[in-house]
Amino acid sequence: MPYIESKELAKDKIQVWYTTNLKGDNTANLDRSKPTVLLLHGMFLSSRFLAPQFNDQRLSGAFNLIAIDALSCGKTKNPVAPQHDLWSDAALIAICMEALKLPPCHIMANGMNWVATSLRFAILFKDRCLSLNLVSIPGEKE
Repeated sequence: MPYIESKELAKDKIQVWYTTNLKGDNTANLDRSKPTVLLLHGMFLSSRFLAPQFNDQRLSGAFNLIAIDALSCGKTKNPVAPQHDLWSDAALIAICMEALKLPPCHIMANGMNWVATSLRFAILFKDRCLSLNLVSIPGEKE
């Protein structure tokens, strides 16, 4: 399970950890006959949270599954940046998808931050987002 290599990430000293259900965690082994799902873990967790999805043969047999660790979560390494927000996280998804050479994906977002980020991603990069599966959507009122 490697880090994503990207000039855009490197210039900001960001190393994003990812995992897949592909042989050797290599996205070059993507099965183009299957849809690709980008799985996004809940807040303060990591891609390890998504082990049940990766271990479920109904999902891993039918889809290319990719998960990334969010900034400051799991094995992702990054400096703290005051300008960081959910819009920049949406751009981070696009940068990761481009670096991994992923086709447009279905996105499963867990928790309020990734849900809000995924909505922004769908607005900014509508050609890269096939659908959204939003889990644990925040309520209207706190």
